[in-house]
Amino acid sequence: MTELHWGPRPGAFVFGGVLLATGVLWMIVAGTAGDRVIAGAVMIVVLGAMVLGWRMRDRLRASVDGIVVGSVSGSRTIPWSRVRRMEVVGRKRLGTVNNSLEIDLDDDELLVFTRMELGQDPADVAAELTKIRTGG
Repeated sequence: MTELHWGPRPGAFVFGGVLLATGVLWMIVAGTAGDRVIAGAVMIVVLGAMVLGWRMRDRLRASVDGIVVGSVSGSRTIPWSRVRRMEVVGRKRLGTVNNSLEIDLDDDELLVFTRMELGQDPADVAAELTKIRTGG
């Protein structure tokens, strides 16, 4: 089986690009120096978020050997033997249910992945991970 990977959707980067373009336009048409400073600060925050998202574009990868978790500081490989439990947990807040994938490791470390991080429904990712882990 080939390696599967999940990460933020490309649309998030497109949205960030639109925000950056809006910030540039705001700086051009801004009437005061204060407005330009605020526009510049917003652009720096958006650019920082886009860089962080790009560094984590493969947030989770899986193969028969285990999973690879990507983060801002790099990635680390976790063999399947260290994975104790994988569960999709739904939390209800303000009338909506938000699912997240929880992966419990043998050293009491808990990895939590949201739909935004994975780019698709955590339940679908959990099903694929179970298939890979069990060889099915």
